[in-house]
Amino acid sequence: MEKAILSTPLVHSSTITDYQILSVFIQRAPAKLVIIYQDNLGNELSDEHTGVDAPALVKFLNTANLSLKSLERLALEHLIAEGKIPTSSITTTTK
Repeated sequence: MEKAILSTPLVHSSTITDYQILSVFIQRAPAKLVIIYQDNLGNELSDEHTGVDAPALVKFLNTANLSLKSLERLALEHLIAEGKIPTSSITTTTK
């Protein structure tokens, strides 16, 4: 399991310090990608793609070389690139 450690923690009523992937759903036709992720406070969030960007994302994840990067790492990198989670360092956990 991997998680993204925020470079600058988010401070609300409590501090969000990291996010972890709970699930990745890939559907080829019609193309759909759903990433469910959770912050360290237990809040679940989702990122869903069904529009024009979905086919390319589905193809990329479906053909990714998972011996180089895990699906969780790719999902976290995607969330960071989209600005869904702040800049982070991705670490492997023992969970």
